Amino acid sequence: MFSRVMLVLALATAVHAGDTEWLRGLYGRPAVTRGDVLTAAALLADDAHWTPDAARARDLLAHRRVASAGEDLAARATRGYACTVFARLLRIRGGIMMRLTHDGGRYAYRELVLLGMIPDGPSHLALTGDELAGLLTGATHYQEAGAVRPPGM
Repeated sequence: MFSRVMLVLALATAVHAGDTEWLRGLYGRPAVTRGDVLTAAALLADDAHWTPDAARARDLLAHRRVASAGEDLAARATRGYACTVFARLLRIRGGIMMRLTHDGGRYAYRELVLLGMIPDGPSHLALTGDELAGLLTGATHYQEAGAVRPPGM
Protein backbone atom coordinates (compact mmCIF):
# COMPACT_ATOMS: atom_id res chain seq x y z
CA MET A 1 0.00 0.00 0.00
CA PHE A 2 1.21 3.51 -0.76
CA SER A 3 2.12 5.83 2.04
CA ARG A 4 0.30 9.15 2.11
CA VAL A 5 3.30 10.97 0.69
CA MET A 6 3.68 8.50 -2.19
CA LEU A 7 -0.04 8.73 -2.96
CA VAL A 8 0.06 12.53 -3.09
CA LEU A 9 3.09 12.37 -5.39
CA ALA A 10 1.37 9.82 -7.65
CA LEU A 11 -1.78 11.92 -7.89
CA ALA A 12 0.18 15.13 -8.39
CA THR A 13 1.64 13.84 -11.64
CA ALA A 14 -1.84 14.08 -13.17
CA VAL A 15 -2.28 17.78 -12.42
CA HIS A 16 -0.30 20.98 -12.53
CA ALA A 17 1.92 21.77 -9.56
CA GLY A 18 -0.42 24.50 -8.26
CA ASP A 19 -3.42 22.15 -8.05
CA THR A 20 -1.94 19.63 -5.62
CA GLU A 21 -3.14 21.62 -2.61
CA TRP A 22 -6.67 20.30 -3.15
CA LEU A 23 -5.38 16.73 -3.25
CA ARG A 24 -3.35 17.17 -0.06
CA GLY A 25 -6.43 18.60 1.63
CA LEU A 26 -8.25 15.27 1.29
CA TYR A 27 -6.02 13.40 3.73
CA GLY A 28 -7.24 13.09 7.27
CA ARG A 29 -10.73 14.41 6.53
CA PRO A 30 -13.33 12.30 8.35
CA ALA A 31 -15.95 12.93 5.65
CA VAL A 32 -16.06 14.48 2.19
CA THR A 33 -18.87 16.09 0.22
CA ARG A 34 -20.45 15.10 -3.06
CA GLY A 35 -18.68 18.12 -4.53
CA ASP A 36 -15.34 16.61 -3.50
CA VAL A 37 -16.25 13.32 -5.18
CA LEU A 38 -17.25 15.07 -8.39
CA THR A 39 -14.07 17.18 -8.32
CA ALA A 40 -11.98 14.02 -7.98
CA ALA A 41 -13.89 12.32 -10.79
CA ALA A 42 -13.45 15.40 -13.00
CA LEU A 43 -9.69 15.15 -12.43
CA LEU A 44 -9.82 11.65 -13.83
CA ALA A 45 -12.12 12.67 -16.70
CA ASP A 46 -10.29 15.79 -17.87
CA ASP A 47 -6.94 16.36 -16.17
CA ALA A 48 -5.75 18.76 -18.88
CA HIS A 49 -8.39 21.37 -17.96
CA TRP A 50 -9.04 20.39 -14.34
CA THR A 51 -9.55 22.94 -11.58
CA PRO A 52 -10.69 22.30 -8.00
CA ASP A 53 -14.12 23.79 -8.74
CA ALA A 54 -16.98 21.48 -7.76
CA ALA A 55 -19.61 23.33 -9.81
CA ARG A 56 -17.47 23.05 -12.94
CA ALA A 57 -16.87 19.37 -12.19
CA ARG A 58 -20.62 18.80 -11.81
CA ASP A 59 -21.27 20.45 -15.18
CA LEU A 60 -18.55 18.41 -16.92
CA LEU A 61 -19.80 15.13 -15.44
CA ALA A 62 -23.47 15.95 -16.09
CA HIS A 63 -22.57 16.50 -19.73
CA ARG A 64 -20.97 13.03 -19.76
CA ARG A 65 -24.02 11.55 -17.95
CA VAL A 66 -21.96 10.57 -14.94
CA ALA A 67 -23.68 12.90 -12.46
CA SER A 68 -26.88 14.91 -12.25
CA ALA A 69 -26.89 18.61 -13.11
CA GLY A 70 -28.91 19.25 -9.93
CA GLU A 71 -26.43 17.52 -7.62
CA ASP A 72 -26.20 19.02 -4.09
CA LEU A 73 -22.47 19.68 -3.83
CA ALA A 74 -22.50 20.28 -0.08
CA ALA A 75 -24.22 16.98 0.80
CA ARG A 76 -22.23 14.32 2.58
CA ALA A 77 -20.85 11.68 0.24
CA THR A 78 -21.25 7.99 0.99
CA ARG A 79 -19.07 5.18 -0.27
CA GLY A 80 -21.94 4.02 -2.49
CA TYR A 81 -22.37 7.45 -4.06
CA ALA A 82 -18.66 7.77 -4.83
CA CYS A 83 -18.53 4.29 -6.32
CA THR A 84 -21.55 5.04 -8.50
CA VAL A 85 -19.85 8.14 -9.91
CA PHE A 86 -16.55 6.35 -10.55
CA ALA A 87 -18.22 3.22 -11.98
CA ARG A 88 -20.17 5.36 -14.47
CA LEU A 89 -17.07 7.35 -15.36
CA LEU A 90 -14.98 4.23 -15.94
CA ARG A 91 -17.90 2.49 -17.70
CA ILE A 92 -17.86 -0.42 -15.27
CA ARG A 93 -21.09 -2.25 -16.00
CA GLY A 94 -21.14 -4.40 -12.89
CA GLY A 95 -23.25 -7.50 -12.38
CA ILE A 96 -26.77 -8.25 -13.47
CA MET A 97 -28.37 -6.83 -10.30
CA MET A 98 -26.66 -3.49 -10.86
CA ARG A 99 -28.07 -3.33 -14.38
CA LEU A 100 -31.56 -4.58 -13.48
CA THR A 101 -32.22 -2.41 -10.44
CA HIS A 102 -30.34 0.72 -11.47
CA ASP A 103 -29.45 0.96 -7.77
CA GLY A 104 -25.92 2.01 -8.50
CA GLY A 105 -24.76 2.72 -4.95
CA ARG A 106 -24.74 -0.71 -3.41
CA TYR A 107 -23.82 -2.71 -6.50
CA ALA A 108 -21.22 -0.25 -7.80
CA TYR A 109 -19.65 -0.32 -4.35
CA ARG A 110 -19.47 -4.13 -4.35
CA GLU A 111 -17.88 -4.10 -7.81
CA LEU A 112 -15.22 -1.56 -6.84
CA VAL A 113 -14.48 -3.50 -3.64
CA LEU A 114 -13.85 -6.58 -5.80
CA LEU A 115 -11.52 -4.52 -7.99
CA GLY A 116 -9.60 -3.41 -4.89
CA MET A 117 -10.39 0.30 -5.31
CA ILE A 118 -12.12 0.82 -1.96
CA PRO A 119 -12.15 -1.06 1.37
CA ASP A 120 -14.91 -3.50 2.22
CA GLY A 121 -17.75 -2.50 4.54
CA PRO A 122 -21.20 -0.91 4.32
CA SER A 123 -21.88 1.26 1.26
CA HIS A 124 -23.91 3.78 3.25
CA LEU A 125 -20.97 4.93 5.42
CA ALA A 126 -19.60 8.43 4.97
CA LEU A 127 -16.64 8.50 2.59
CA THR A 128 -13.42 9.73 4.17
CA GLY A 129 -10.80 11.85 2.45
CA ASP A 130 -8.30 8.99 2.55
CA GLU A 131 -10.81 6.65 0.90
CA LEU A 132 -11.54 9.19 -1.84
CA ALA A 133 -7.82 9.61 -2.54
CA GLY A 134 -7.44 5.82 -2.67
CA LEU A 135 -10.47 5.52 -4.95
CA LEU A 136 -8.98 8.15 -7.27
CA THR A 137 -5.68 6.27 -7.36
CA GLY A 138 -7.41 2.95 -8.01
CA ALA A 139 -9.55 4.49 -10.75
CA THR A 140 -6.46 5.99 -12.39
CA HIS A 141 -4.81 2.57 -12.36
CA TYR A 142 -7.98 0.97 -13.74
CA GLN A 143 -8.09 3.54 -16.54
CA GLU A 144 -4.49 2.73 -17.49
CA ALA A 145 -4.32 -1.04 -16.90
CA GLY A 146 -7.92 -2.26 -16.97
CA ALA A 147 -9.53 -4.62 -14.49
CA VAL A 148 -6.92 -6.23 -12.28
CA ARG A 149 -8.39 -7.98 -9.29
CA PRO A 150 -6.20 -8.29 -6.19
CA PRO A 151 -4.77 -11.76 -5.45
CA GLY A 152 -7.17 -14.07 -3.67
CA MET A 153 -10.33 -12.46 -5.07
